[in-house]
Amino acid sequence: MISAQRRSSTNSSSEGRTLLIEAAATIIERDGVQAATSRAITAQAGQNLGAITYYFGSKSALLVETQAHVARRIIEPVLVTLRSDRLPAERLLRAVQQLVGLLDDNSEQLAGYVQAVAYAAHDPQTGDSIKTLYHDLRELLVADMESQQAASLLPPWVVPEAMASLIIALVNGVAVGAAIDPDNTDAAAIGAQFTRLLLP
Repeated sequence: MISAQRRSSTNSSSEGRTLLIEAAATIIERDGVQAATSRAITAQAGQNLGAITYYFGSKSALLVETQAHVARRIIEPVLVTLRSDRLPAERLLRAVQQLVGLLDDNSEQLAGYVQAVAYAAHDPQTGDSIKTLYHDLRELLVADMESQQAASLLPPWVVPEAMASLIIALVNGVAVGAAIDPDNTDAAAIGAQFTRLLLP
């Protein structure tokens, strides 16, 4: 009986946190960080005003988790691909296409992603969370490129560490371009062009 109650309490706690994070993400993506007031977030989530303090302790702590959550939605599917059992060349090609494709498929989230990256520069907690995502992504990209170079599948001029950083910079650049000027930013075409240069 007690364990069932605890389970139910944990589930509702997890659900309440998720509702608030999703609500904050929606507001940030639609109207910007400045619009993410406590009242707006709780109204969007269908929660009472005290829910933010109850689940997170403060609105700033909620925003930290929200910004990291927005970045994870873009990056984590690619980490799954890079950790898969595909061949290294296939993994790298798929990862680059997927990174740019995710930006293309989630155009409504791009403003939130760009804001999360910008927010990370000013908030150490968000910065640490996003740095961890980028670190994992960079390490997996480097490992794949090193495997491909060992198998003579990647040109010898490629420096894996620098190229991994370039891929991340490309994704961030496409995200900014697509958020600011979506009509003139073809993420899929940019991804295809880059992979043709990298993997002729």
